[in-house]
Amino acid sequence: MSKARLKPLVPLILVASILTPISNVANAAQTVTEISFPDGDDNVRWIVTISHPETVNCSETFNKCSFDVEVGIKWIQDMSAGIQASSGKPSLPLGTYALPKWTYQYPRIVDERGKELTKIIPMPTRTTETERVQIKFEYGGPGKVKFGMTDPGYNRGLTVTGAGYINLERLTEEQQSVEEEEIIRAQDWYEQSESDGFTSYYEISKGYGDDEVHIGCEKRKLYVNVFTPYALSIGWTGSGQYKFDNQKPIRFTYTVFRTLKGVSLNNPKAFTSKLLKSEENFSFKMSSVEGTYTFEHTKGNISDLKNKFKRRGCSL
Repeated sequence: MSKARLKPLVPLILVASILTPISNVANAAQTVTEISFPDGDDNVRWIVTISHPETVNCSETFNKCSFDVEVGIKWIQDMSAGIQASSGKPSLPLGTYALPKWTYQYPRIVDERGKELTKIIPMPTRTTETERVQIKFEYGGPGKVKFGMTDPGYNRGLTVTGAGYINLERLTEEQQSVEEEEIIRAQDWYEQSESDGFTSYYEISKGYGDDEVHIGCEKRKLYVNVFTPYALSIGWTGSGQYKFDNQKPIRFTYTVFRTLKGVSLNNPKAFTSKLLKSEENFSFKMSSVEGTYTFEHTKGNISDLKNKFKRRGCSL
């Protein structure tokens, strides 16, 4: 991936609102926490495993922590097999399919006072699968966060074993240097292209994770994708809002990816033409099963890149 040229630093307050914080856990030791969820009769219904770093370095500049966990279902009650009357435990064999999603009690990450910071969504659909989940929450300073449930009623019968917590620390000096570089780079769009005789496309992007926005051209067709996970929809169609600078929000429709990891705007040209006319920034407001996502990016150097789209048959 080639990187667009850099421009002078914009005010930190604006950049802080558009750039995903740095949380470096690549060299951190991994550990596992297990959470046993009860059914209504206090019997174990299913056991979730969460592989996670022991320590995460979080950004004080952006007041955020960000890291990945690997979620699996170690064991699950086979509802078709019934319950052994003598022990109250699920009878064997155990099924490979997980419970329907509406029955899930999603594990939470809570602070040391028990306040919920975030839910761990999604969950696997089989005991033979795992799901990688990106975790993000506000950083309140060095300390620990725990796995559990915030509602005391849900904690009845719930058991947490293994590590059970993650240590939160400040960024190292090296990570702070990387963060400073990212603040500068956040103003311009990343460029990516390929033309190998089989595939030909040109794409620019901003953001990381669930605030990622891609504008691309493939086979002379313009597209705009927003990587908000599990966006709300009726069928595969939903709606959100975007706005430019301090103008009035504009409602748009989108089609959800079959992977559920983002959406594609149904009228990309309407977005890009207004983006070119904007002065400083643009923002999105998206609804998801995980909550409402509102994020902002600078307009950046897109005016310098419009001819690259035009040469490929896509006019912004």
